[in-house]
Parts: sequence; C-alpha cells; structure tokens
Amino acid sequence: MPREQADADACLRPDFVSGDLLGQCAASLGFAPPTTAPSCIASTLNVPNLTVASATVVAAAAPFPEFCEVTGAVATSGEGYGPGSAQFEVALPVNWNGRFLFLGCGGNCGSLSLTSLATNMVDGPEALPLGYAVVFTDAGHEQDPTTPDLTWAVSETGVVNMPAIIDFYYRAVHQVTVATKQYVEAYYSQPIDHAYFDGCSTGGRQSLMEGEHYPVDYDGLVAGATALGSAHFREAKAFIPTLAYIPYSTLAQVDTAVKASCDALDGVADGLIQNPAQCSFVPSSLVRGGVLTASQAAALQSYITRETDPSGAPVNPGMPISDLSTAGFEGFVELSTPAPDPTAAEPWGARVSGPVPGDRSTPLSAPLSKRISRLTSTMTGP
Repeated sequence: MPREQADADACLRPDFVSGDLLGQCAASLGFAPPTTAPSCIASTLNVPNLTVASATVVAAAAPFPEFCEVTGAVATSGEGYGPGSAQFEVALPVNWNGRFLFLGCGGNCGSLSLTSLATNMVDGPEALPLGYAVVFTDAGHEQDPTTPDLTWAVSETGVVNMPAIIDFYYRAVHQVTVATKQYVEAYYSQPIDHAYFDGCSTGGRQSLMEGEHYPVDYDGLVAGATALGSAHFREAKAFIPTLAYIPYSTLAQVDTAVKASCDALDGVADGLIQNPAQCSFVPSSLVRGGVLTASQAAALQSYITRETDPSGAPVNPGMPISDLSTAGFEGFVELSTPAPDPTAAEPWGARVSGPVPGDRSTPLSAPLSKRISRLTSTMTGP
C-alpha cells in the first residue's frame, strides 16, 4: 500500500480511548487544497462511526455568513461501558479559516443548540462569521424538556443507563470531537490548523475533562464556571425509580423530624441545624410513623449517604438532610417573608449583618448557608 494511502487510512481511523493522534489528522499528512467549493450533501465522507441525517445550505443572514449545517450522530463505545449514540450539529462556513471550535453544552445537555446560535451563545455568533467550523453535541442523550429530572439516566424502574451517563461525563465529547474533526477535514480537503473547545458550566467541566484525559484533542481550552457537582445524578438515582419519589407535601414533615433530632446538637434549639456533622438522622425512622414508605426512606438514605470508591476512599460527601422543603430540593422555592431576626446572635455569640428588619425585599434564605455548612463540614470532618 502506498505511504500516502496508509497515512490517509490512519487519519480516518479513530482512537476513541487513549486520545493520541491516530484518527486526528495532523497537518503533516499534506492534504491538497480543494479546487472547487465543498458540496453540502448528506454524506458521511467515509468518516467511521459517524452517520449524517441532513445537510442544509443556510443562506447568509447578518451576522452569519452562508454555511452548510450538517446534523448526524456518532456511535460511542468503550471506557468499560456499552455502546451509545451522541447527536451532533456542525456549521461549515463557505470561507473557512482552518479552525475548529467545539462549543460545550450547559445544564443537563440533551439538546442541540446550533439552531439558536444567534441567541444563546456569545462566542458562537462571533466564531462563525470569522470562519470557524463550529460543532455542538447533545452529549449522548435527549433531555425531556418538560422536566429537570434525569429520566434518561435512571428509568422509573430504577435501571441506571451507564452508557448515557459516561457519554455525558466525557465519552461523547471526545468521540464526537474525533469524528467531527475528521469530517471537517474531509469536507474541506485540508487539515485543521487549530482546534479549540469553549464551554461554561457543564461545558466548562467538559473542557477540563478534555484537557485532562485527551490533551491532544485541542490546542486551546476555555473552561468557564465549571460544574463539577453530581447532586442531580444522586437525586435521579435515588428518587426517579417507581415508589421512591417523595412528594413535596411530605417534605415539611421530614424537616420537622430532622430538626427534632438534630437542632439542639449545636447547643441551641433555634430551628437551625448549625452542627450538621453531628446529625445522624436515620430516614427509616419515619417509616414507623407513616411519614415515608420503606422505598422513600431507602431513597432518602441513599441520597444523604457518602459514596466511596472500591478502595473505600470518599468521592462524594452525601447530600444535606435538612430544610428539604425550602432549600430547592424539589424545584425552586422563593421565600416571600424576611427572616424574623436576621441580625440575631449566633449560638457562639457573634452577630451577623443582614437586611433591615421589616424590609420585605427578596431575602437570602438561611437554608443555603446550612447546605454549604453541611457540605463543608462533611468534606473536612473526620
């Protein structure tokens, strides 16, 4: 086989796991510049593990130039879990500047953002007019827009979809990166000069994961306001399964029982649990009184229990048990009344500043600070 053909074959052979240069065409492969404009057609361009659903010419409309919008999917695999599928969209401008920009998704991901490029991004609208090829992905799942629950991660029967979860955390972004870089280079018949990843929140985490696990994917990374927590997954794993869900109307009774058990542990019974590390409330105690079912109590116990890795080292401190009815445990709850005495002395004698008594502007709620306290004390405690 001629060396040139061998190089081209290597260029189109993705390495989905190790993140080395195989499958990510290097400039040294020497593509010939195109002699005609690329064709915006629904073709995979022979890129492996990639399917194309549509290719549409989008007419120029300020501030965007004319570009080819391609939608499709990348078959994901490896990392010790079963196969998955990640949807993608890529915008291919007529006048390409040789650069590749992957825009990370936010929140739970689960949708494609290219169709709203002009309204929901900052860097995207700037990049496309400059000639960047711009890519998005849904990170390997479809988020139900009618609920914030992660029903794609955990089914109502309690089945955990690990391929989708591993795709969300890092597998999908890397494998879509590899495939779409190949696609862009095949479309323009020339190599990418520079590749960049730009993300905020969940996209910021995706950016950090790329830099740590697959450093050759990108020449530059932007990681803003990185979302590193896993509270939503803990909630999904605990409460989505059938019979585990705890209705909002029950939470006040849970709060009452927790405060009765733990409030005075800080030395003052004042309705605030300010020594959460000493709170050893057991949710199963609410089964006997009929507040919770056994399934609900087991779910709540799972939610607050510290997680460890196989060696026993902690990886997640567990979630706070107090003030579930007012701390956004289910949706967002806005308190419409001010604290009764926001500048009252703390149990240890210190006084804190706060809103002027009688001021009914939107107050800061104490549960947020208690949740932070619970998390901090658990992480730093014995």
